[in-house]
Amino acid sequence: GSGLSGGVGGSGSSGGVGTVPHPAAVTTSQRRRIDPSCLDKLPGDASLSQLRSWTNRWNDFSQLNQLSVYPVNEQMAAFRMVLDPAMHQVVEVALGISPTSVVTPADVLDQIKDYIRSKRNIALDRVAFEECKQGTTETFDEFYIRLKNLAEAANLCIACLDERMATRIMAGIQDAETKRRLLAISPFPTSQQTINICRSEESARANERSLSGPASVAKIQLKHQRQFRQSEVNKCGSCGRPTHHSDEPCPAIGKQCHNCGNENHFAPCCPMRSRSSAGHRAGGSGSSGGPGGSGSSGGTGSNRSRVNMKRVVVGNVSTCRRRRPAPTIPMQICEPS
Repeated sequence: GSGLSGGVGGSGSSGGVGTVPHPAAVTTSQRRRIDPSCLDKLPGDASLSQLRSWTNRWNDFSQLNQLSVYPVNEQMAAFRMVLDPAMHQVVEVALGISPTSVVTPADVLDQIKDYIRSKRNIALDRVAFEECKQGTTETFDEFYIRLKNLAEAANLCIACLDERMATRIMAGIQDAETKRRLLAISPFPTSQQTINICRSEESARANERSLSGPASVAKIQLKHQRQFRQSEVNKCGSCGRPTHHSDEPCPAIGKQCHNCGNENHFAPCCPMRSRSSAGHRAGGSGSSGGPGGSGSSGGTGSNRSRVNMKRVVVGNVSTCRRRRPAPTIPMQICEPS
């Protein structure tokens, strides 16, 4: 009929029966290009724990990219791209797996694991497991991860693995209070119960330090305030600096004060500084009149002689730290002629 006017695969308006593509062609056209560059290369000197972590990442990569639908030779090509040159030599020379060998990446990983295992005596890993202890700066989770890796490398018995893990955690943790609490539990706790208690105790200690933090800060501030007040008390009365040692002279000796003109002290420590200007004016007006008269003519008070006495600094003796008597110096003060 007219419906076939478009021919086979035609697009006539009446609609026709198109050619159905082959399933293999659809699969080939829809396959994504394998790009393993997101994976780190497996080194030739990898340990069992490193191989285990790398294998987990490779399995995730295989699942996301659906490598199982690809031919085995393409899977192996992608696998060889994530091996460094040293691991290439191990696979091709030590294990005898050539690029043309028909093996899957999972089979190669199993052989690499056996090869690494054969290079290290399992007794060393078992001894390391039995001697594993938490470091002074190591958190519990860091200690537990390290212990778990040692347990897997030691290939311990599955039947007694749980009890041995709990025992090793009790013996290896640093905190004595947590260890005492675990030893008091009866019946013997499982490894998961031991892990939960250790984590909760560690969190409780961290929270306690956070709550007691402001009080500690207040104590430090109070200590600094006391030190500041003590330094204020021990200041020299002539120069204002901290107390001098017995063999250290005061820098104000022989210096003239810019405030009163006298010697042997600085202006900030001047004894006249504390007096108000009103007091000085009152003293000046009282001396002009005097008790014998008034006004500018003066009187008995105006003829009164005034003696300027120099301020003598004997020295700065601190008795806060050393209990010794202050020196006594005989002096004679004469009025100027």
